[in-house]
Amino acid sequence: MDGLVNPMRALVIGCGSIGRRHIRNLAGMGVRDIRVVSRRPGCLRPLGGLPARVTVIGSAAGVAADFAMICNETDRHVGTAVPFLKRGMPVFIEKPVSHSLKEARRLLPWARRGKIFIAYNFRFLGAIRHIKGLLDRRVLGTVYSARFEVGQYLPDWRPGRDWKRTYSADPKRGGGVALDLSHEIDYMRYLFGDPVRHATMRSRAGGLESKVESLFEGLYQYADGFTCSVHMDYLQRIPRRTIRIVGTKAVLECDLIGKRMEILSPGRRRVLTDKRFFDLDKTYRDELAHFIRCVAGRERPLIGVPDGIRALELSGRA
Repeated sequence: MDGLVNPMRALVIGCGSIGRRHIRNLAGMGVRDIRVVSRRPGCLRPLGGLPARVTVIGSAAGVAADFAMICNETDRHVGTAVPFLKRGMPVFIEKPVSHSLKEARRLLPWARRGKIFIAYNFRFLGAIRHIKGLLDRRVLGTVYSARFEVGQYLPDWRPGRDWKRTYSADPKRGGGVALDLSHEIDYMRYLFGDPVRHATMRSRAGGLESKVESLFEGLYQYADGFTCSVHMDYLQRIPRRTIRIVGTKAVLECDLIGKRMEILSPGRRRVLTDKRFFDLDKTYRDELAHFIRCVAGRERPLIGVPDGIRALELSGRA
């Protein structure tokens, strides 16, 4: 891993699907000792064989580690992270940073120390970084509109589990599509910067028996008049994640699930299907490698607490 010898000790809080993904990646990076805090002793079974250095424990009390990874329910992120921060421990927090702005702002006293990373892994996706390069080089000309769309049917997300009992369907635990799928808000800021004004709308459309919003629409305007709209939903039976950016020279259309990007201009059409652009698994490894370099003092977090807070603000979260 980039030449970094890894005698580090990791503490992972939460052993759901995202926690297990990070545990597998940590083990693959040779992290010396991985302690997993969970009330379910058998939570690692879905991963199959793991090195003996990966162990499940019932509590983090008194456990020494070089960093903590917060992978539990959204509403518990901040409360779980603060004790580690008080001990001076670097912390990796899964997105979104919290379910409320008030809670998220509790992290600000530690934000300037540069050891909190918010895990918006789409910033590490090759396609997103390629689009950023195209925009910086003004390949599309002056951009004047963009549309991001993401949708997936919530009952299909976690096979074998009652979706109504998951945190996604529970407003008290940070559920709702605007938090679950907030990558689009974050990489909108990465691509275009911060808007000067915005409006959001959410609704419980589609007939899902849930108390959280299943549909979100956001409209974001920038100082030069450029506008970006963001659509998220829990309703589409065929998963969708697309980007469309319109400029004075060309239009970019990207299907992140279909793994295809097109740049269309008068008389010309470029199609990009390089698999490296769309390797989502690699984004999790890359963000984790980046965080470990931050822990070692070699880099500063690319995505910090202010970014997590801004994503909440732009999703209309109070």
